[in-house]
Amino acid sequence: MARPALLPKRSPSSSRAAASRHAHCPSRPRNIQADRGHQVVENGPYAYLRHPGYAGAILFTLGTPILLNSIPAFVLAVVTTLITVLRTYLEDRTLRKELHGYEQYAQTVRYRLIPLVW
Repeated sequence: MARPALLPKRSPSSSRAAASRHAHCPSRPRNIQADRGHQVVENGPYAYLRHPGYAGAILFTLGTPILLNSIPAFVLAVVTTLITVLRTYLEDRTLRKELHGYEQYAQTVRYRLIPLVW
């Protein structure tokens, strides 16, 4: 069967090359780029938590295996949560060093992931 003309032809080697570019750590913390105008956001959910997106992801990650009643999935969810917690630590460290105003923000908003706890 002929491939439709609108879809690009892909060879297995080009797919492998694309995957290998992202294999090392596609979501590793990036450096702050001053030329992009990065700045501290202090309103909305960021007024209560420094990493509200990660907090939501952790709730979803831990809640899904509970709803599915799956112990193997829960074990993987715990591992994923630990990796996410490590990532927030590394991001906080980078942001404190490289983003102007983040150190004061971190002193004002004391909780990283769990309100009134941590």
